[in-house]
Amino acid sequence: MKTLAILTSLLFGLVPSATAASIPASETVLTITCLYTGAQCAQDESYWFITTGTATWNSFLSKTSGCQPVNATWEISSAKAGYLGNGCTLSFYTDTNCKENGVRSRLDECVTSSTAWKSFAIRDCDATKD
Repeated sequence: MKTLAILTSLLFGLVPSATAASIPASETVLTITCLYTGAQCAQDESYWFITTGTATWNSFLSKTSGCQPVNATWEISSAKAGYLGNGCTLSFYTDTNCKENGVRSRLDECVTSSTAWKSFAIRDCDATKD
């Protein structure tokens, strides 16, 4: 059964959102993070899109250095950057603190893990650009 959820990344958690358009018009979308339970970023299994805007990123950057844990109930085998704006970089990690086995994802490049991706980090964004 395919599950699709488009989510907005918030500090210390992920809150469901109807669409990426739920980011306020005054906010610039910085990244869209794509997480998949299937290998090779296949959408034939469960997957999630997490959209991060400037205000959200600025609020969690100072507290977590851009690191966000993946929901513990999701078994993420593959992931990719669906959108990278304003110089942002996106990396995936096998621990919840963005420290172990980090792999940087280029735009639309699928990165896989033999265990599971447990966190991701959004860094280097220039949140002052529109």
